[in-house]
Amino acid sequence: ISVIMNKSILCVGLFLCSLSLLAAHDQVVEIDVKGLTCSFCVYGLQDNLEKHAEVEQAEISLKLSKVRIHLVPNATITEEELKEIIEDAGFEPGEIQHYGRAEHP
Repeated sequence: ISVIMNKSILCVGLFLCSLSLLAAHDQVVEIDVKGLTCSFCVYGLQDNLEKHAEVEQAEISLKLSKVRIHLVPNATITEEELKEIIEDAGFEPGEIQHYGRAEHP
């Protein structure tokens, strides 16, 4: 019985650890961006964002004027830092939303 209980405790512990790891991987930030007018704007902003070590991928919609930023696990970059990158690229950041990858539309 103690072997079964130890295995059960181990399984629960592994499950909880895997949940925290999933949460660390599910960091997506979506930011409205004013001033995007052409594909060169999109390329320049994407390039600037993806240069940051904590940005895994940046997807930009010219039509929706939004950038969706996938962060690396355990990223510590702040909203202010993301806004600064967008401003340095010549655009105006707007509303910011946070999602997990699984819940993002």
